[in-house]
Amino acid sequence: MARFFDGPHTDYQVTSAIKDALGMEDETDIAIGKFLPVLLSSRGFSESAGEVWKQTAIKVSEVNTGKLSVEDFASWFDAAFPGEGVVREWAMRYPHQAQLGREIQRLRERRSMTRTQFAAALVVAPSQVKRWEDGETFPSNSAIIEMARVLGVNSWKLWCLGNGVEV
Repeated sequence: MARFFDGPHTDYQVTSAIKDALGMEDETDIAIGKFLPVLLSSRGFSESAGEVWKQTAIKVSEVNTGKLSVEDFASWFDAAFPGEGVVREWAMRYPHQAQLGREIQRLRERRSMTRTQFAAALVVAPSQVKRWEDGETFPSNSAIIEMARVLGVNSWKLWCLGNGVEV
């Protein structure tokens, strides 16, 4: 049975119903304004994800005004944001990051190095190399310099590739 809010209710009742529908474990009562960052961070988005924030705020408002059921909100939220927010957000903000990751992987494989071997040479965890290659995180400048040394390439060109600068 779909739950609609059509009579008097509080922010806490709305956020509690949404958390329950999404299976969120947090038991604290929270107002709608403070709930949005909690909800979005549960799917990997930061407050800087403006369009995601706006879409979610509109849908929560529709639940609050009785235009959308809690279950329909949960279905929409699960379909729209399946939990990969960080990757998508970075890809939108830093489009060259994925390109740098692919190039790092290509260069590593060209040298017949496994991720584990490459990570050991850089003194980082293999999971960090995976995040760089998958475009999830951006290596620091010092990491780029060390990667270039290990891979036998020009560090300036590698940095430029990651930052969208033509050389």
